[in-house]
Amino acid sequence: MQTCYFPNDGAVRTNSRDSLDGYRTIQMIHKRIGRGARIGKILTMDIDLLRKTKSFSKTEDLMDRIMNKDWPSVRDALKTSEGSNNFLRIVNSFPDAPECKKGKLRSLMFHKQHDCTKNVSSRTFSTSCSGALDFQYTPTLLHLACTVQAPIRLLERINSIRPDFMTQQNDFQQSVLHLAAEWGESPHVLEWLIQIAPESASKADSFGRMPLHSLCASGRLPRQGTNYRSNSQRSQLIGILGRLCYAHPQAIHARDGGGMTPIMHATQNRTKHSLVMVLLTFSQEQKMLSSQN
Repeated sequence: MQTCYFPNDGAVRTNSRDSLDGYRTIQMIHKRIGRGARIGKILTMDIDLLRKTKSFSKTEDLMDRIMNKDWPSVRDALKTSEGSNNFLRIVNSFPDAPECKKGKLRSLMFHKQHDCTKNVSSRTFSTSCSGALDFQYTPTLLHLACTVQAPIRLLERINSIRPDFMTQQNDFQQSVLHLAAEWGESPHVLEWLIQIAPESASKADSFGRMPLHSLCASGRLPRQGTNYRSNSQRSQLIGILGRLCYAHPQAIHARDGGGMTPIMHATQNRTKHSLVMVLLTFSQEQKMLSSQN
């Protein structure tokens, strides 16, 4: 919450550190509460009201919308030339843009705000992050967008501006495909990522996991005892598992740092039998092919 004061001299002062244009702020407040407001009146304004002033950082506003997953307002903002320019600035300067240095945004962008400890089977892999908010997990806006389940149109727009983001890796050697699989992006998005950068399916991260491992270990696949939302969801998930398998066939038998294969991860998470059967069938096919060779 921000508080604006109307002292006896008629000026407007605010306890917000954001620089506000006094004249425009007065105009806005008069419009909201009328020009007959008593001198000395204290008006409490929330952040949405402050953002209506011209001097408020529009790029910060756009970043907040992305972080809050407010996709309709992001779409509306990108329809304007000002919104498109701000978005272009964020894409090209992330994470060095001033609006990304705010403590709130930095903490939100950090991977689940924990100490980067990952449990893989019986072993524990830790990195010396100690909570430092330095964008080790989301080095580009495309990485960040995949952790907040951004719609595919936003991802396509980022990729059209900076196609090099698709092949970049974070400090844990994770690609965009790794993060999309781990954070539960839609099968449609995963299929698009595989189509754009199929080589990402063969990349192992610092924990020895390929995107197929990340998807099966994420716990975001439907579990036993639950129903698919629709028949299309079932076919899409089966299709994306097949695409990941065929993009890098060796991944099905590859063991990560904890000695786990994708099938082991899926079984441990009690993934639905129909999805586990896709993995088992492909595994058998690979064993037959290897025996013939």
